[in-house]
Amino acid sequence: MRNSILFAQKWNFQRNQVRDEAVPLASHVNAFTIGQSAFSVSENGVLVYRSGANLETQLVCYSRDGKRLRNIGGSGAYLQFALSPDEKTAALTVSVPPGQVTNLRIWLLRLDTAIISRYDFGNVANMDPVWSPDSRHIIFASLEVNGLKSELLEWTIGEERPKLLLADGRQNNPDDWSSDGQFFLYRRDGRLAMSVPVKQGAKPVASGDRDFPKDQLHLSPDGTRVAYNAIGAGRPEVLVAAFPSFTGTVQVSAEGGVQPLWAGDGKELFYLAPDRNLMSVQMRAGTAIDVSAPRALFRTSLVGAFWASEYAVSRDRQRIYVLEPLPSQQDSLHIMTRWNGEGGR
Repeated sequence: MRNSILFAQKWNFQRNQVRDEAVPLASHVNAFTIGQSAFSVSENGVLVYRSGANLETQLVCYSRDGKRLRNIGGSGAYLQFALSPDEKTAALTVSVPPGQVTNLRIWLLRLDTAIISRYDFGNVANMDPVWSPDSRHIIFASLEVNGLKSELLEWTIGEERPKLLLADGRQNNPDDWSSDGQFFLYRRDGRLAMSVPVKQGAKPVASGDRDFPKDQLHLSPDGTRVAYNAIGAGRPEVLVAAFPSFTGTVQVSAEGGVQPLWAGDGKELFYLAPDRNLMSVQMRAGTAIDVSAPRALFRTSLVGAFWASEYAVSRDRQRIYVLEPLPSQQDSLHIMTRWNGEGGR
C-alpha cells in the first residue's frame, strides 16, 4: 500500500529481492496509519479489497434487550472507545485527515453534556486507551507509521502532556488496568501477555503463551481470570483462563467471537459473535472455570473487529454503549481476477 493505492511487485526468490517496477492494482483502498490495510489474496490468485471513505460512527446507548435509548454526541471517524469506570466519559480513538501531525488521536466525550475535548499528543498514531480504576488516568499506545514499534504512555486527565511508561523497541498494546490499580496488562508483539506494576522503574513480567495471536485481554474484577480473543483454527474465539498462569483455559464462544467484556461483579461475560449478535455467558462460581452456553441479547450493526473495542457495558449491566456505524457510510467490496496478467474484475 502507498497513499491508499495497492501495488504488486515481483519477487526474485533466488536473490531474495524485488525485481521490476511495482504495478498499481487499485486505488482508494482502505488503509490505516498503523500499517493495516483492507485487502487479501487467495492462493488461486483472487484478490479482494475494500474501498470507500472513512466510516463515521456514533456512540449510542441501548438497553440490555436492544431498545435504542439515546444518541450521545455527534458522529465522527471514531474507530474504538473505552468507557471510564465512573461511566462519565468515553475515550475515543479518532481518525483525522492525512497531513495532520497525527493520523490517530485520542479525544474525550462526556456522556452527560456530549462535549468532546480534542487532544493531539504528537507521534503518528495514538490508540488503545485504557482507563485507570479511579477514572483519572489513561494508558495508550503511541505507534510508528508502520505499526511495528509502539510506546506505552500514561496521561493524567487535565495535564498537557502524557509521560512515557514503556519503550523497549517492541510492539506494545495496552489492554486492561487491574481493579486495585496496582498493575496494567498489555500485549507484546500481538502474542505474549505482559503485566507491569504502575510505578517508576518497574519491570514487566511475562505471562501466558505465544502459540496464538491474541487481543482484547480483560481481567475479571477479582483479578483471578483473564478473557481474551485468540485466533486458533482459522477464526477468532473468546477464551477465559486463570491469571497470571493462563492455565485451565476454557473456550467461551460457540462459533467464533471477539471483544470479551466482564460484568462489574464478574458473574457474566459479554462478547460479539460473527453474526453481530451481542452474546452473554454466565460465569458459575467455583475453583475451575465453568461457563454456561452463550445466548444472544440483541443484534448490533458492529463490524466485530479483532483489535478494536466497539461497545461497553454499564456496571449494572442494564445499558450497552455501542460505537455504531452510520448506515449511509457503507464501504464497497471489490474482487479482482487475472490481476497478475491481463487484469480484470
